[in-house]
Amino acid sequence: MNTDNTKHLRIAFRVDASPQIGTGHFMRCLTLAIELRKVDCEVWFICRDLPAHFVAMLHEKGITLLPLTAASSLLSIQDIDTLEDWERAEKMFSAQESP
Repeated sequence: MNTDNTKHLRIAFRVDASPQIGTGHFMRCLTLAIELRKVDCEVWFICRDLPAHFVAMLHEKGITLLPLTAASSLLSIQDIDTLEDWERAEKMFSAQESP
């Protein structure tokens, strides 16, 4: 189902979670993301290191995970138009951080 109001919307959730804290926040964001995908929104989760079971949940639901590193946190989400832009920036920053 696609409506004119949601067509071309890209939604990024900035979420961190661990077994100790943030699980509820992650699950609420995941629920919203699933509903947004039903109306054809493109949904990304931007996260620091997530436990494997959270990564698996995102993968199972077809939601893109963008890993947040110290270097990538300098990026502005407005500078990222596509997943390829994010991946290219991550590679550039990774190369700069390597000794």
